[in-house]
Parts: sequence; C-alpha cells; structure tokens
Amino acid sequence: MELTSSSSTEGAAATPGSSGRMTVINDEWQTALESWKQIAPLFKGYENKDIWMPFYYDGECAKHLKSLGFKKVHHKKQDFFNKLSDVKFVEKIDLIWDNPPYTGASLKERVLRALVKTSKPFSMLLPSSILHSKLLQDITDLDQVQCIIPRRVFVRKTQQNSVPFKYLVW
Repeated sequence: MELTSSSSTEGAAATPGSSGRMTVINDEWQTALESWKQIAPLFKGYENKDIWMPFYYDGECAKHLKSLGFKKVHHKKQDFFNKLSDVKFVEKIDLIWDNPPYTGASLKERVLRALVKTSKPFSMLLPSSILHSKLLQDITDLDQVQCIIPRRVFVRKTQQNSVPFKYLVW
C-alpha cells in the first residue's frame, strides 16, 4: 500500500496535528541516544548549521541531537512531503538527518526520491540491503553515496528500553 500525504494515515507523511505516526502499521522506532552519540563526531561540522529531522515519531531525537551540541535542529510533527514544497525552508537547511519508517518499498522509495530531489546532503538510517538495491542505483549517482556502518544501532519504542539492531547503516 502506498502512503501519500492525502491518505488517512497519521504522522510525518500525513496531516499536521496527527498522532505522529507516518505509517499504518507500528513499525516506527526512535533512534536511541547512544546511536546518535556513535555518529555525532562525523557530523561535527553541522553543529551550528540547520539540520532537519523530518520524521517525528515522539520528538525525542531532536533532544538527543541538541544534547550532543547540534544547536539548530528543526524537528516538528509536519507532513514530510508537503514541507518539501516550502522552498524557503528547504533552502535554509544544510543537512537532512533522521530515521525514516521502513514500511514497504514504495514508501521508502518515495522518501528517498524526495530527498535526492532536494539536492541537500542527507543521512538516513536504513536497512543495509539498500546499498545493493536497484532503487539506489536508479535514483542517485552512486559516486555521491557514502555509508556509515555502525557496529550496532540502538532503537526503541516510546517509554521502552533500547534494543540493538545490527543490519542498519547511515
């Protein structure tokens, strides 16, 4: 099922003011603070630049980045696809950095195509299988792709303990 901003689903791809879910099924996870700590040094040059975290979930990830010294983090419960049409907003963004929902290939493809179209640098936490996908080859110049492979990534549901995942890459 392809999710669109005009669908009845909730969250970042739905209407603002919704419950914060981008997908119909409960497959959204918050990237835990310890995972942001692992890669924050690689993004040190963005500490005073505008970072957009478009996938809201529960809002905690912006707090994580701010606690690590990133001062200008934009993270609101907004429609991701509609926000991309806000030219002034997108122009001021220096980096798009987040953990998108993984629901189905069509949503992942739609998100990645939209990110590539911005021409902005972005770092998304994705399953490592994306590196070998035809999708990635079709939508971007692979010479422009860099990959961060953490030992493990910790994620969690709201009000739950973090759990490790191995096969995710930035």
